[in-house]
Amino acid sequence: MSRNYTGVFEAALLLGLGFLCSALCLAQSEQGAITGVVIDPSGAAVPNAKVSAVNTNTQVVAATETNGTGNYKIPYLPPGPYTITAEKTGFTPARVTNISLPVGLTATINVTLGTGTVHTEVTVQANSDSADAPGKALKL
Repeated sequence: MSRNYTGVFEAALLLGLGFLCSALCLAQSEQGAITGVVIDPSGAAVPNAKVSAVNTNTQVVAATETNGTGNYKIPYLPPGPYTITAEKTGFTPARVTNISLPVGLTATINVTLGTGTVHTEVTVQANSDSADAPGKALKL
């Protein structure tokens, strides 16, 4: 009789693990990420630049800073339209608009900061048609 209970226990355990794995996979697929590098006009990386992503439907802001090689990543973003802004003292801020982030996509948005006064701003409009392919990375 002990053997029958062991088989039932093993089956229940496997079934439970299956549900848990399914839930984790579904939770991850409902989000996207935006990643890229921030550089100056000469192509050099800009470390410690502030980068923010604004969902233009909800106005929710997610922010980060670039690392020592100018790279940044903003994970766990809900799908939708975004605007990316990068800034650092001594450079003109740069903005990339009309970024369409579909479910499960990691969009690569590289940003070039300009030199000059702080009051000048560079705006680049992303081509939203590029992000229509699911599972592909968007590169600008």
